[in-house]
Amino acid sequence: MRLAPAALALLAMLLGGIAAAGAETNEIHIAMQPGVGQLPMSVLRAQGLIEAAVEHHGLPRPTIDWTDLAGGAALNEALIAGRADLIAAGITPMIQIWARSRSSLGVRGIAALGSMPLFLVTADPRIRTIRDFGAQDRIAVPAVGVSIHAIVLEMAAEKSFGDGKWAQLNDQTVSMTFADAAIALMTRSRTVTAAFSVSPFQEQQLEDPHIHRILSSYEVLGGPHTQAALYATARFHDDNPETSSAIFEALDQAMRFIRDDPKAAAAAYVKVEQSPLSVDFVEHIVRDPDHVFTIVPQNVQKFADFLYRTGQIKAPPKFWTDLFFGEVAAKSGS
Repeated sequence: MRLAPAALALLAMLLGGIAAAGAETNEIHIAMQPGVGQLPMSVLRAQGLIEAAVEHHGLPRPTIDWTDLAGGAALNEALIAGRADLIAAGITPMIQIWARSRSSLGVRGIAALGSMPLFLVTADPRIRTIRDFGAQDRIAVPAVGVSIHAIVLEMAAEKSFGDGKWAQLNDQTVSMTFADAAIALMTRSRTVTAAFSVSPFQEQQLEDPHIHRILSSYEVLGGPHTQAALYATARFHDDNPETSSAIFEALDQAMRFIRDDPKAAAAAYVKVEQSPLSVDFVEHIVRDPDHVFTIVPQNVQKFADFLYRTGQIKAPPKFWTDLFFGEVAAKSGS
């Protein structure tokens, strides 16, 4: 049976619509913040691992737009506004946007970006523990009330000052970029008394003999914890299943690359970040045994439970797997 021209045209439109509906994006927008905690993202970018993995899945090579933003609040705003498809940010900003978007954007994690400790440091010799802060002291965090640094400080405050005293130091925190906070301490500007930092800024500050560490986030959490994660909306993940799988695989490949060749990974960081640091300095950080480069989440449930107990999210995940899409949820995390 031969179809009339009009019928052929209609069939072509229908088939074209089906093909368009099944097409995956060939343009990916990624926003991230600075720091060695984002090292896997630097490796992805330098090595073109996402592009190669997407092509391996039989899709056209995508164009990737990379944006650098400071602080979890700004990164989450970019995701909500649709200016970014993927966000690489602290685990607590991810948990907070997960909780707020469950009935709308459905934000969840693609994978963890590794476990690295965060140091609270100061140049003030009188401050040895957080109980030594006075009312006049100011503590720099990348985003007040949102960043993992701000939440770890709350967890530490409750441990130090007693149950329910988690907000004891909140009025003394100020939002400041890692770089600005480091400069403030190292130049003794008195803008802030202490800074909750991240690699490589914390290692740079501790090279100054007048700066010392007050605490490590590993001490507060009782061991290694995921510092940051790569996350996206349910729409991006579900509308682009092959691309999402490729991104997950590329990130796992980046982790193996870092573990197998720390020097090359350090070189990738210096190149992508256009960092003034030497490759040897960054390599030393990468090789630190406390730094665990894995896609598997560690201790994220502790953060979620704390945020719920303190009223900062309305409902907690029953299990850490609720926070992540299926690719990594099948792994043995916590």
